[in-house]
Amino acid sequence: MALKQQITKPFYKWDAKELKEFFRNLDRKTKLRILAGAGGALILVPFVLWPAWVGRWQNQMSIQQLRLKIDSARYQIQQEPKLREEERAHESFIEEARLRLFTESEIQRLLGLLTEIGQRSKVALLSSQPQPETVKISEPYQQKYQAHSYVIALEGGYHALATFVSEVENHSKILRVDEFSVSPREETPGMHLGEIRLSAFLKRE
Repeated sequence: MALKQQITKPFYKWDAKELKEFFRNLDRKTKLRILAGAGGALILVPFVLWPAWVGRWQNQMSIQQLRLKIDSARYQIQQEPKLREEERAHESFIEEARLRLFTESEIQRLLGLLTEIGQRSKVALLSSQPQPETVKISEPYQQKYQAHSYVIALEGGYHALATFVSEVENHSKILRVDEFSVSPREETPGMHLGEIRLSAFLKRE
């Protein structure tokens, strides 16, 4: 009668005493089946259900990472034409800059080049004095490139001197006017004395 009452009572409302009493009243075969089922459940959770749950999470993470890699690869593929175009532009700019550098033989004819510019600008070159290297080129570029500095004394009209400096700075070869000063020549009205500090850049042969 007690067992019948236990069975009619909802299982989740059983207390420990009722569960113990119920289990004690079972036959041996039923007890073995219950124990086998409980053991199977214990094996199922750590060896099947738990790995499956953890594996599912790991698979989701792997899939997400793979999608991110695919998106990154697609973006890089889309950017490749633009990057190649930029690379060609940089290479073109570098090549143009190299062509504007003086060679060893060209730097030896620098005074003649300045004289030609002076003649076009109606400016006379009075003197040219090489200066110690004041422009420092950082390593490792110092092994390939070099800067030569000069102080050039000039004579001419104010606008002629300005034209000379402009032509020098806009020459096809890299010439840089670091300093420029002008003073009037009192004994010759309209004429001025000019002095520039000039740097020329060359590629070592």
